[in-house]
Amino acid sequence: MNKVHIFLIAAVMIAVLGCGGGKKADGVYVGQSVSEFTSIFGRKYKVEKATIFLAGVDNDGYSVFENGEELFSVLTHFDNPDIISAIRIVSPQLKTEKGIGVGSTFAELKSKYEISGMDEMSAIFVYVKGFSAEFVLDRNFTDDFNWDRDFYDKLSKNEIPILPDGHLVRGIVLTHDDVLVTTDKRIIARNAEVISKTVADGIMTMTTAAREVRVGLVGTGTATIDWGDGSEIETVKIAEDEWGFFRRVFSDANPRTLTITGGDVTGLFCNGNQLTALDISRNTALEILECWDNQLTALDVSQNVALMSLYCHENRLTSLDVRQNTVLKTLICADNQLTSLDVSQNTALERLGCSSNQLTALDASQNTALILLNCSDNQLTPQTLNDLFTSLHANNLRYLDDYGEDYKSDKTIYIADNPGSADCDPAIAQDKGWTVEGFEGKPRAVNSEDLVPSGNEILEKITGDLNGDGTPDVVFLTRITIDEDARHNNRGIFIAFKKGDYFELETAIPDCFDCEICYNPFYDVSVEIKDGKLYIRTVIGGHTGGNWAYTFRYQNNNFELIGYDSSVREWNYVDGEVESWLSTETSINYLTKRKKTQVSTLKLDAEEWTSEGEIWEDITVEKLEILNDKLTPYGNN
Repeated sequence: MNKVHIFLIAAVMIAVLGCGGGKKADGVYVGQSVSEFTSIFGRKYKVEKATIFLAGVDNDGYSVFENGEELFSVLTHFDNPDIISAIRIVSPQLKTEKGIGVGSTFAELKSKYEISGMDEMSAIFVYVKGFSAEFVLDRNFTDDFNWDRDFYDKLSKNEIPILPDGHLVRGIVLTHDDVLVTTDKRIIARNAEVISKTVADGIMTMTTAAREVRVGLVGTGTATIDWGDGSEIETVKIAEDEWGFFRRVFSDANPRTLTITGGDVTGLFCNGNQLTALDISRNTALEILECWDNQLTALDVSQNVALMSLYCHENRLTSLDVRQNTVLKTLICADNQLTSLDVSQNTALERLGCSSNQLTALDASQNTALILLNCSDNQLTPQTLNDLFTSLHANNLRYLDDYGEDYKSDKTIYIADNPGSADCDPAIAQDKGWTVEGFEGKPRAVNSEDLVPSGNEILEKITGDLNGDGTPDVVFLTRITIDEDARHNNRGIFIAFKKGDYFELETAIPDCFDCEICYNPFYDVSVEIKDGKLYIRTVIGGHTGGNWAYTFRYQNNNFELIGYDSSVREWNYVDGEVESWLSTETSINYLTKRKKTQVSTLKLDAEEWTSEGEIWEDITVEKLEILNDKLTPYGNN
């Protein structure tokens, strides 16, 4: 049995989100906005919100009444309640142009229209040629009606089933946007008188001065191409499952207008043709448009309500109106000169690429199916980026891949090269499951420990104010095991500043001390915050060893080395024998550019150290060192 109709209403709910442009029609049609519908019918009839039972399920929508009698109801799209997805006629007052309505007999129906097919669910659905409506007949036939012989057997043979002539039409369902229910109770085709101009003849024109032009077409049947050079018009075959490409080389570079005609053309590929103008307004069947890498300064897609993929990047567009393209899933308009972009009506949008424009704001609050957004290289400030993050949905979206397997889709937003790329708060988007690429600022976290990457063992956590803002900052002393079989370990430093209700990673050096003696049981590294300064000390004990201390202060947006102190002990050999210990103390003030050195000696047979006295000298400091590289545990000086 043919089960196409079982899925028809659901398919319409998903696919039909938009309608033709032009002035407001005096009626209602599938794809129309609810506001337009209620405005038109609310002036003459009573319009109420309602739950409509259709195709075995309850649907949200509106019912229209006159003097207490229901005339018809409209269903709204489940994902976008502002768009009408289907219309159900229930009153015999409404009739088609051929006089068929609720209460007409099957004999009258087939005398006015050629029956093209039938289907059966909880009722019989009858389809006719030349009119996009489904006439609903109930299943309460007489006892002598044989379902197997008269209905299912006929359907299985692609024949029209035999129904009793006296059977009545119980309802009419409209699921296509080419039928209009008027305020004067007529069910008619939407033609040029209704829409305000003919837009369905499939004519598309493009202007170019290129010496060579290449176009691609997708659709059914044939199309004609007038290359605009006076040559014979070319008729080409096109297919709906693969692109057909057609090329013409001209003898000159004079401007010319090419014309493509074909009401069944659903895809146009015309990129890289130096186009200065493109008119597709008369092809409402167009679903795919690739016109990127041209010289277009304007593009009107308001009539292309079936458009699902639009690639118009690398042009010179200063504006782009896609508010009528409500079934649009992919929009790539990067590398233009757009200063604004309204995607509030594009509720089916999954991929939006609008990078390299001049956008100062972007709202994605209505794009609940979005999985990829690239708004890099625009004029988005920290606040407008945060507003964009706030507008992003938090849905966990799932799709079917090419093999019919269910998978969860990742959500990614690209924000690089905006004025706010470094100072925005990506956590707003990350908390909703989005990956933020191109964030040029420093990592942030509510818990400071989360800023230390996995694989780093926190040995010590020190708190204190380091940047002079009066709030306690955090320093982590960490360790990474370089080799499981080796005794060598290093030490790392991670510093996070407190910023309101979160911490921001200021410095990250996982291998600040990369040494070969850190396994020494007498080796130690310590960190202290005192008087706004950061002190890092290393100690190696034993008969030979010492301690080294580095003093850093946060200034000029870096931790700059302002002081160094060390005390080192070592053996003094004479003729191969240990004669004494030498102790060298060094102190450097990099701000005053002064260095003090003092050497002391302790002979093995003596009891007191002998000092050679302090030696002071001036040093050259061209630039203060910053805490961004490795420090040896036994001193840099």
